[in-house]
Amino acid sequence: MTDAEGRSVYHSGSVDDTLTVDPSAHFYKATAIDRNGKHVWRHDLFNMVGESFKRIVKAGESDIVRYQFPIPSWVKPPLTVTATLLYRKLNQQYAKWALKEHYVEIPIVDVAWDTLSIPIRMRKEVE
Repeated sequence: MTDAEGRSVYHSGSVDDTLTVDPSAHFYKATAIDRNGKHVWRHDLFNMVGESFKRIVKAGESDIVRYQFPIPSWVKPPLTVTATLLYRKLNQQYAKWALKEHYVEIPIVDVAWDTLSIPIRMRKEVE
């Protein structure tokens, strides 16, 4: 989210230089676990006995994600909110393990996106 001067007001789900996604981002995925509660990350799903995390959007359905944050006093209206749903077939840990010396950067693809402009009215402080 940016203000009229392009300054960042809030963001979530950024990807760093190593292509690792911010762990506090909103993910749609399932995390398989084995009988000891450890993450089954090598796709050896024969060891899977359950999931420690699962968030999906079923076909034909949708999802709403809510964010709450303060609006700083320096913001110049309007605010521009941009939301993008990103997709990557394999996470970095698995790709590096599976592809070894043949590792290539797994592309991150924009699946859906939208932008909204929000007018902000600043109230003057009462003395």
